[in-house]
Amino acid sequence: MQAKNSSPKILFIGSLVADVIALMHDPKKMEIEEGDRTERLVCIAFASKTELGGLTLKPGGSAANSAIAAHKLGAKSALVSAVGNDLFGKMLVGNLRGHGIDAAGVEVKAGEKSGMSIVLLSAGEKSVLNFPGAVGKLSAKNVNRKMISKNDAIVLTSLATKSSFSLFLKAIGLAKKLGRKIIFAPSISMLRDRRKELSAMHGHFDACVMNREEAEFYSGRRGAGNAIRHIPGKVRVVTDASNGSYLYEGGRIFHISVPQTPVRDTTGAGDTFTGAFTRELLTSGNPRHALRTGTAAAAIKLRHVGAHLTHGLADVRKFERKHAKELAVREMG
Repeated sequence: MQAKNSSPKILFIGSLVADVIALMHDPKKMEIEEGDRTERLVCIAFASKTELGGLTLKPGGSAANSAIAAHKLGAKSALVSAVGNDLFGKMLVGNLRGHGIDAAGVEVKAGEKSGMSIVLLSAGEKSVLNFPGAVGKLSAKNVNRKMISKNDAIVLTSLATKSSFSLFLKAIGLAKKLGRKIIFAPSISMLRDRRKELSAMHGHFDACVMNREEAEFYSGRRGAGNAIRHIPGKVRVVTDASNGSYLYEGGRIFHISVPQTPVRDTTGAGDTFTGAFTRELLTSGNPRHALRTGTAAAAIKLRHVGAHLTHGLADVRKFERKHAKELAVREMG
């Protein structure tokens, strides 16, 4: 991928929601074996009260989180999304503008509620209850040629409803015609709902970022290093939590470890990775450099509660230097 300038213009398309973060005191957990997979569950009793260690309201949403991360590292980010005409919507749009994000593409939908996620957080790990709200009402009319043309790349996050998938298809078509880069970062829900349609679109994506669960589901293969061969994208990344991340580039597979760092909240870490990875990929043109920067930015985000990256490029570069050995990108045999 040809390198651009240090301030690439990126249009992020997808979710903008309010996160209600519920800190739980050592909840009961159980594990269920399903074939060669283990499903870990948080258990909350019906008809009872569960005491919380705290309750916090913070802005979130996968596309918004990624846009803010990219902007923090020097990109010029814009967002296409939707909120309701309510207090949460005003908070979310105000937060975007406060971070310097171009929110002109965020529609305020009358009669709809803003999306919300309830994040059950315990010892840094999370379970999420999601209500898409106005985001699910996005449609093809929410994007146009001018929006795409003034950016170097588009980043498509989860758009699973019939209406919002029409926006997904239109954005791809416009980006292809205009010669803009297309980065795909879906959620497991989109892959479940749109797997058939997506399987015919592999050639459209310049880069794809999935976590291990998403990649295994989509590919039908076990193991991040195996699944990455069968997901879309000329450049592909599969993140695998504490096991690090895998990169597929030109038929070769690389791996990077995760530096040891305190984990307070995993919410938004994957989104931060996507935003930082995209900015670095567009800037350097080097997928391995982008893998390192995305991993460093995500590790920094893990240190605080909330879905947004709060540090800039200088801090990320300092982290990369400090953890140079752990962040070495190695080719797999």
